[in-house]
Amino acid sequence: MVLFNRDIKNVLLIHINLLTAEMLDELLTSYEKQNTQFISLPEALSDNVYEINPNIVRDRAYTFLNQVRLSRGLENPEIVKKLYASLPEEKLEKLCT
Repeated sequence: MVLFNRDIKNVLLIHINLLTAEMLDELLTSYEKQNTQFISLPEALSDNVYEINPNIVRDRAYTFLNQVRLSRGLENPEIVKKLYASLPEEKLEKLCT
């Protein structure tokens, strides 16, 4: 909401790997408890926000929303900085390959 002054349609990308197999039920249950409404990919991509090309090429740009934030010269909120700093990328890489 902060970046676009409105809610946007989001895309949930799920990779097929061991970590997903272990966590998918918990993830979907969490979304269900938050009353998340699922829509099709074409419907999500119909949101014109996805026409934006943030032109960010980095090893750690992470999400589309983060790329947009960086392209606008905005800093990540503290909670996002802490999350990104805590990601165990090497461990995840081993689990996901």
